[in-house]
Amino acid sequence: MKTKIKVLAQIIGKYLVLLVFFILGILLAESLSPFIKKQEKPVTTFLFEFFPFVGLLIGHLVVIKLFEKSNLSYVKIHKKLMLSNTLIGFFLGFIWLIVSVLTIIIINNGVVKTSISEPLSLLLTYFAILFINSAMQELLVHGYLFSLLQNKYSKWTALIVTSLLFLLLHPGAINSGIVASINVFSAGLIFGLIIIKYDSLLNATLAHTVWNYFGAVWFGLIPLSAYPSMKLITITGNPLFAGDKNGMETSIIVTATAFIFVYILMKKKLNY
Repeated sequence: MKTKIKVLAQIIGKYLVLLVFFILGILLAESLSPFIKKQEKPVTTFLFEFFPFVGLLIGHLVVIKLFEKSNLSYVKIHKKLMLSNTLIGFFLGFIWLIVSVLTIIIINNGVVKTSISEPLSLLLTYFAILFINSAMQELLVHGYLFSLLQNKYSKWTALIVTSLLFLLLHPGAINSGIVASINVFSAGLIFGLIIIKYDSLLNATLAHTVWNYFGAVWFGLIPLSAYPSMKLITITGNPLFAGDKNGMETSIIVTATAFIFVYILMKKKLNY
């Protein structure tokens, strides 16, 4: 029992060291807030994402070198597989999103527009910024902490604990009710399972980015206040299926597609 408590205390202590660097990044962004807010978007959005991300990245470098005497492969970053992992992650995120969106459109009254109202350069810029945002979230839950839990306990423990943490990172989902909470928790499971299957944090980050980017910036089905939206899709119908004012992530259709993706990923022969 004492050994288990000691291991748990070590994991918490190491993670707290990591969080210190992340918090320093947030504080730096806040201290520069008067300057940042004077900039125009997307520069403002980028800077508020950039400083916490850099703090978290430095934190990972420090704790991995300090505690593990290892390199970035400890958090599932493999330079030789970056291209293939990028393509796989993009594909997985896009498939999950499109299946969800098409089902919502079919079941509800969906109207689709085809006119793109933003320049391509701006759209690519916001994709890059949302990639930083997603990478920050994935590093927080599926980076160093995921590896620690997986190595000291099991993949199941790592999956459940980090999915709960992923949910806590989205208080808006908790405030939106049980369906949104289940959906965000399930998203944490999906991204964790992608990491287990492909041994790559990049895959999960791309899948996460694609879900947020197309769901928010293109379709307007996920409200992200700091980002513009072309709102190419308009849904009206029963909020249980269409989603309420908080977007498609409050829809039970997303719950169903998330469960399907979790099932598919877990059907693979993984050594838990």
